Amino acid sequence: MRTVYEVRCHEMGDDSDYLIKSFHTRREAEAYIRQRNEQHPQDELYEHWYVKRSHQ
Repeated sequence: MRTVYEVRCHEMGDDSDYLIKSFHTRREAEAYIRQRNEQHPQDELYEHWYVKRSHQ
């Protein structure tokens, strides 16, 4: 079993939650979210991107 770090999106409008992309390290996943939030700051009004540790 290996650990992966999923970048997930929770949308406030319809309460959906889905996988965006998986990474080998938490640092990579958090950097991906930071970069995305810098490029699209207006999306933070209705989307919450977060990291979830998962085992595969």
